[in-house]
Amino acid sequence: MHAFIRRIGLRFAINAAIQRGANSPVYEKGVTDGHKRAFRELAKTWLVNLENRYCACEYDEDRFFNEIISFRDFLSNTHGQFLKNGVITIGRTQKMVSLYLKFLWLNGDVSKKPIFPVLDRKIIQNAGVRNPPNWTSLNDENELRRVYAEIGAFAQNAGFGSGSEWEAVEWTDEKEA
Repeated sequence: MHAFIRRIGLRFAINAAIQRGANSPVYEKGVTDGHKRAFRELAKTWLVNLENRYCACEYDEDRFFNEIISFRDFLSNTHGQFLKNGVITIGRTQKMVSLYLKFLWLNGDVSKKPIFPVLDRKIIQNAGVRNPPNWTSLNDENELRRVYAEIGAFAQNAGFGSGSEWEAVEWTDEKEA
C-alpha cells in the first residue's frame, strides 16, 4: 500500500475517534496544538506497529480485546497529562483500532479484518443494543464486551459471519454533513 494511502487511513481512524463528543472531550482545556499533534502521531505509530503484528487468523476475541486495552493504557500513560481526566476512553481506542484495521481489510488485505466492529452511535443503535452506551465515554471493559456480544449476535441473526462484516455493510455517512 502506498504510504500516502496508509497515512490517510491512519488520519481518518484517529480523527473519527477524537473529533466527536462535545460532552466527552478528549483533551484537557488549554492543551496546545503541538501536544495534540504529538498525541496523534504517537497513536499512528502504535497503530502501524499493530498492523505489522496483526493477522486476523492468529487473533481470538480476547487477544484483540487486549490490544484495545493496551492501546488505551499506552496512550493514557504517555499523554495522560493532556487528556481529560488523565485517560483516553476504551470507546475511543476501539474506534481507532477497529477502524484502521477495517481500512486495511477493505483495501484488500484480508488478514487485517478486525475481530470486532467499529462502534459508533449509529451502529450501536442499528444493532438494537440494549441500554446503549455513549461510545465516546465508554470506559468499562465489561460493558464493551457486552456491546460487542450483542452486535455479534445481531449480525449472526442477520446472516453475517461477524459483527465486523455486518458493520462494513451497514455503516454509511449518507446523513452526515
